[in-house]
Amino acid sequence: MARRLVPAALLVMWGLLTIRLIQAPIWDEQNMLLWLGEQPLGPAWQAIWQQAPGHVFRPLPQMVILVIWHLLDSQAHLAFPALRLVTAACHACGMYLLVRRPGPHALDGKGKSGWVLPCLLLVAMLFSPSGLVMAGWFASIYDAMVTLSLGLAVLCAQNRLWLGAGVCLGLAFFCKESALLGLAVLPILGLLPRTRGDRLRLLVPLLTGMLGYAVLRQQRVALGSAADLHGFALQHMLAAAGGLLAGLPFGGVPASPWLALAGGALSLLWWRSLHAPARSCAVLVWLLTAILYAGMLPMPGARPLIHWSHFQGRLFVMPLLIAALTTLRHGHQPARTAGIALLALSLPGALFVHDHLHFQQLYRCMLAKAQEQHGMVVHFPEKPLEGGHLGLWIGTMPQARCKLEPWTGTLVCQGRVVCPRP
Repeated sequence: MARRLVPAALLVMWGLLTIRLIQAPIWDEQNMLLWLGEQPLGPAWQAIWQQAPGHVFRPLPQMVILVIWHLLDSQAHLAFPALRLVTAACHACGMYLLVRRPGPHALDGKGKSGWVLPCLLLVAMLFSPSGLVMAGWFASIYDAMVTLSLGLAVLCAQNRLWLGAGVCLGLAFFCKESALLGLAVLPILGLLPRTRGDRLRLLVPLLTGMLGYAVLRQQRVALGSAADLHGFALQHMLAAAGGLLAGLPFGGVPASPWLALAGGALSLLWWRSLHAPARSCAVLVWLLTAILYAGMLPMPGARPLIHWSHFQGRLFVMPLLIAALTTLRHGHQPARTAGIALLALSLPGALFVHDHLHFQQLYRCMLAKAQEQHGMVVHFPEKPLEGGHLGLWIGTMPQARCKLEPWTGTLVCQGRVVCPRP
């Protein structure tokens, strides 16, 4: 009974927290809603597959966004919370499918299949900053749909439905490039086909999807080009590798060099807790992740209250998932590792909720002031917003009357604070 009730209670808590975080559409959310508002269904559908809107070719999540937008009759105030809920549901369902059946790699003291350890890791994955950004930012739908695809692939593999597993893994690439890291999930869990026919059923749709995506992506957004927003800046690979090592135990970018050192030490301790063969695999996944996110992961340092690294937790979703599954399957003391992970992730997760609520409240205040003043231009060099019909423009505009103060988290117009910190 507890084996079913505890995960259900966790998912209910996750849903309630998602609802609590629904305050205002921010940054990429607002930009996506603005883009949708300007596009009829036909041209938007065509643009998703042919033009890579936003300089990313991730058609499946963008199609989901488009469908929800039109089902709700192009009402932004309805589409925004609906997309938040869909994103959170995809991530939660995917995580549940990935850890729900621990198998022989998670045994209790009596040699029976345990459920406490998978639940601990489910908590760590959902309530860390990397998980919470899925609940509070629908622009993370790309990562959430990769998680769901992997969860469905594992479900199929556990039931020996290898063709279904291959299709799910192949489609995951059309959600986000990080699906490449997800290919490690089935080998980590020991879910591999044994016969030649089953291997073909798995590999043919997987390779078809992966290669098909690579060809289409290269035609629309060339790998490593100036338009490519996904990183791959190999000159920054060392920084990305260090940032990943430092941030993995916290599910996000550390806020100070001291925390980065502590995070690096915890990552090395986790690596030593694995059985010898798994250590080499962990190093390979770490290096592949560093290549994938080169140029995207910032180095730790003093961070303002309002800063783009607040949203970088999404980059740690896949590395954290692989670390959790590797701990379940190949860890010397997985229960102790899961306990340490919970302690390391709990405080950053709580801080994320606090900061994210403040960020959204600030955004909501700016939108309200823009309507009162019949237009507002805000200087904030982090992220542009061209919301003409909203009367709000945000970007690198030093001569603007209003300025967003990142260190205090306030909006200042001509020396007067008009949106104070809540």
